[in-house]
Amino acid sequence: MIKKGITGFSLPGDMSIAEKMQLAKRAGIDGIEFSITQRGELSAESTDAALKQIARVARDTGITLHGLACSMSWQSSLTSKDPAVRQAAKDNIRLQMRIAEVLGVQTILTLPGFVGVDFKSVNLFADPNVIYYDVSAEVVDYQDAYNRALEGYIELAPLAREHGVTIAIENIWSKFLTSPLEFKQFIEQIGSPDVGMYLDTGNMLLYGYPEHWIRILAPHIRQMHFKDFRRGSATLSGFVDLLSGDVDFSAVMRQVRAMGYDGWVSAELTPYQNAPEATVYSAARALDVILNLA
Repeated sequence: MIKKGITGFSLPGDMSIAEKMQLAKRAGIDGIEFSITQRGELSAESTDAALKQIARVARDTGITLHGLACSMSWQSSLTSKDPAVRQAAKDNIRLQMRIAEVLGVQTILTLPGFVGVDFKSVNLFADPNVIYYDVSAEVVDYQDAYNRALEGYIELAPLAREHGVTIAIENIWSKFLTSPLEFKQFIEQIGSPDVGMYLDTGNMLLYGYPEHWIRILAPHIRQMHFKDFRRGSATLSGFVDLLSGDVDFSAVMRQVRAMGYDGWVSAELTPYQNAPEATVYSAARALDVILNLA
């Protein structure tokens, strides 16, 4: 049975982690994919005792911690020309694996790296603990980016087994791995059962169709973001509420059913400016509708 989740950044940024879990549970959400931030309750400075307390609160609340992202991934890149920046990107993934193991999280969300980005630095999710979308403006040669990212994941893959986690690579707006066939090739060249894909239904809509990606990458998909986007916009403002954009969720669900997927799908939305708590209720209702399609 497919499980309903939400990203931590879709919840009000001024709430504590415990309050976010309680809100999600009241709204009918089963799990949360939190993100490690620069500071705050879940950060690089969190002690094991503090992390275990978060895990206890989740169990007591009835929320599964099913995924773990890292906001610092937007300040470093596996593909950078600078070896120090590439090392920082690998260190972030190592941090994710360590924290995930303590929390009991099975899947970490990682970014493949950047050839280039067009959007400016912005804290999209209005979380006071996050410096978000602050990627270097460098443009990286595509072949160099591919080679560096592949080398990085091959190096990191054995650590995933040691920590008991799966590394899932998300398709993002970075002008890199923009074809499902290339993404499939990339994962298969890494050659590890502990590395797969974190598919986002909204992120490829400018240049593709999520139902095609799901069919081609089905054996490698570990988790999914359900996100919507309007093709008339080429900016971050094009991301809209689920069922309000151009993602064909009926076609998406046909492919999800065909692949026999029974994992997590997480709604990822920007909290409503004037009523942020309402966002999770809208997301939960939309997920119920989508999961009953096809």
